[in-house]
Amino acid sequence: MQAASVLVLLILGLMGSAVPGQAQTAKPLAVSSQIDPAVQQEIDRLSAADKIEKGRGFRALQAMGPKAAPAVPHLIGLLGDNSAVGLPNPPPFWEAIGWARTGDAALMTLVKIGEPAVEPLIKALGDRDRLVRTRASRALQQITGQNFQENQAAWQNWWRTHKSQPQTGK
Repeated sequence: MQAASVLVLLILGLMGSAVPGQAQTAKPLAVSSQIDPAVQQEIDRLSAADKIEKGRGFRALQAMGPKAAPAVPHLIGLLGDNSAVGLPNPPPFWEAIGWARTGDAALMTLVKIGEPAVEPLIKALGDRDRLVRTRASRALQQITGQNFQENQAAWQNWWRTHKSQPQTGK
């Protein structure tokens, strides 16, 4: 029971309190012996004050793909963050501005991580913040190729019957 309480406090600490219209500051996860040090380093980078450094953290996690799965809870906690993040070598559609929103970068990173992010994303559909739900839904659509919008029950039912099958997206 005590371990469950500690886990709940850790998760709540990672998510912070969502205040609409205010950027959320990412909190670094405590280093765990179960998390690859390279993944932990990039998770910690997501808390950088420098928006380009933060962007480098997102890019590195994206490049790791499913190996970055330990970052999923932290990334879910960033879905509602609308602060700017710099993207080194931005994708063509962002070249003109060179930056994106932290929540969008978290969404793209979750998509690159893929299947390990599905269940936490489905849970995020129950978040009180509409932006979190919208971004979670978009990530789920890109990972699975399905579109149940923000209908958490439909996603749960679909995932229950499809989670053993590889998810390849659209």
